Amino acid sequence: MATFAELDSNNNVLSVIKVGDDIFNEQRPEYSVAAEEYVKTFAPLSENGVRWIQTSINTFGNVHSEGGTPMRKNSAGIGGTYDPDLDAFINTKPFPSWTLNTTTYLWDPPTPKPDETNHAVEWNEDLQVWVGIKYLENPVDENDVQPVEHWNPTTQTWDSYGTFTAASNTITPN
Repeated sequence: MATFAELDSNNNVLSVIKVGDDIFNEQRPEYSVAAEEYVKTFAPLSENGVRWIQTSINTFGNVHSEGGTPMRKNSAGIGGTYDPDLDAFINTKPFPSWTLNTTTYLWDPPTPKPDETNHAVEWNEDLQVWVGIKYLENPVDENDVQPVEHWNPTTQTWDSYGTFTAASNTITPN
């Protein structure tokens, strides 16, 4: 199967479709304008769409998952953009503090995410830290209070931050 992204006039990804590989031939090779134009004959553009462009579901972080040549740095995602100068699909920036990595074309946080299995980890943009709710050994009751910690990149440890109460879905700092 081949995958195509629909772009608007600002190169925003509006939709993503899959089509059979049988669309390709000598006149319409993969990753060609001819193939993209041909898709319009059976998949009309939406009201704001201006073109179809091929993407690869096997490309993420400028690496092809099956060892092939990475195509357009990342697989297209609805809400992301296509940069024609870089020939790159770039996903939506998750937080204002994150920066685009020009090797992977993925967004990097100011502090690398800890490699963690004992916490449910999220980036906290206000604090500019990774916050983790520690997993409990037993199932969580809505009245349980769970410890919340933040990642200290200097010491490579979790420091106490506060507690999480499932019933109210709130974090209370120490």
